[in-house]
Amino acid sequence: MGFIAPWHKVVCPSCGTDFYPGSADIVSGLNPNNVMQTAPTHNVLKVLSRFWITATKGRKYTRQLAGRQCPNTDCKRVLPYNIERAKSYTIAIIGDGSAGKSHYIASCIHLLKQRQALQLIGCSRIVGWGKTEAIYQSKFYQPVFGNLQPIPLTPRARSEINEPLIYELIFKKEAWWKPAKSVNLFFYDASGEDLAEQDRMVQYSSYVLNASAIIFLADPLTMPNIVKALPSDLKPGAIRERSSSEVLNRITETFRMGQGLDAGASIDIPVAIALSKADLLKYVVRSQEATTQFLRETTSTNRLNTADFATINEEVQKLILRVGDKVLVQSSELFNTASFFAVSATGWAPDKGKYPAIEPLRCLDPLLWILWKLNVIEAE
Repeated sequence: MGFIAPWHKVVCPSCGTDFYPGSADIVSGLNPNNVMQTAPTHNVLKVLSRFWITATKGRKYTRQLAGRQCPNTDCKRVLPYNIERAKSYTIAIIGDGSAGKSHYIASCIHLLKQRQALQLIGCSRIVGWGKTEAIYQSKFYQPVFGNLQPIPLTPRARSEINEPLIYELIFKKEAWWKPAKSVNLFFYDASGEDLAEQDRMVQYSSYVLNASAIIFLADPLTMPNIVKALPSDLKPGAIRERSSSEVLNRITETFRMGQGLDAGASIDIPVAIALSKADLLKYVVRSQEATTQFLRETTSTNRLNTADFATINEEVQKLILRVGDKVLVQSSELFNTASFFAVSATGWAPDKGKYPAIEPLRCLDPLLWILWKLNVIEAE
């Protein structure tokens, strides 16, 4: 048993339902029909459960991978065992249908698990919760890193229940009297069509309304002046009519309405706006820009280099204002905290359905910047 703040609610990462953790059943993660502890029904016990709850740890619960069950009867998902104790952050990775969101998730999580990244953010380990690791390996990692193949476009959703990848970041213990800090990161992969259409977004990608931060991937192949500078074999067959800024503005306004903000109010969550497929940008930069920071991988260091972020933010904005979707820069002003990046999930364009190699470029930058702005990690 343990104390929690009586006003503290948790949000189900799958359906967005918020509830008091003590008001939920504790069930087996191996068999959700196995209820290990029912939620209190007596009025006095209901009140007590607001601040005095059973912790889902120890041998009994661990053997069943037990957790609290979402009370939404249409969901009933088992939540992470630490949902009432650890801070949880919803990282909304969004963009249009061709931006490469799935490939970005594949590379970003792969890089986040590497020793260098763990040292950089002061994290001792990263653990996938439940079926997260199996889903990541089969849907994201194996196609890209194992088979060197593109991931098929994410189909339009048929269910209002979202299944995120859930990773727990466990940080090094700072002092003997303080427990090690841990946080949960929720990553979602949605169809670009579901995000571009407002009615489908609120129905099938409602997690966007609960986002702690946004990584917006802007496809440079939707920007005519960039496409003109590319070799003919790298140009798309047709340029999409819907611009990246239109998608971002629609998502921004829907988020604003969901938060109950006035039309002119700034949005107070960090947004990282990243040009995807940055390996193509080498054909676009001018000769005097050939040494741009965003075209080079970050140098190894044990501390987060925020000056690097500032340099890249300036470089990418200048490039967008010269040849890109200029409205993106204007749209970024709707957020109190925004920064521009350039990333490449694979480092190469596919040739006849295969990548010659997988060489991600600066994929961690947007996520690390967001974790810094959320005060999850510290900088130099």
